[in-house]
Amino acid sequence: MTSKLNTRLVNKDILENRLGFKQHSRSIIFLKNSSLVLSPSVQNQYNWFDIRKPNLDFYLDTPSYKGTLVIRFFDKFLIASLDDFVKKMMPTDKFVFHKSIGPHWKFRIKKTGRSYSIYNQQNSSILYPIEEYSVEALEKLVN
Repeated sequence: MTSKLNTRLVNKDILENRLGFKQHSRSIIFLKNSSLVLSPSVQNQYNWFDIRKPNLDFYLDTPSYKGTLVIRFFDKFLIASLDDFVKKMMPTDKFVFHKSIGPHWKFRIKKTGRSYSIYNQQNSSILYPIEEYSVEALEKLVN
């Protein structure tokens, strides 16, 4: 099993070196010009990830950024519009709070055939379809 540090590093080099993004502090936020990417890394057998409220607040407090959700799902990139994802999947009353990390939303990725979708673990009745992108397609999207 990979360590927590190693999971955060999966495909981070592509975001930084190939796509030119800079990581904001030690968060899942990556910035370039007027683009902001929230990029959690999913490297676990349950396909879960979380998005912490401070990361979302950073995006919401900076409306000049175009936001993209880029999930580093093992060796793949799963992409969605951040605005649309937040509206549909991150209701203000459906989050989890833990003392150690504060308020956050917990998600799981579901794979059906060649398709992917995400659901909020607090409300699994809503599936959000998400697309797989190649590095080249992702490069075109964010440039």
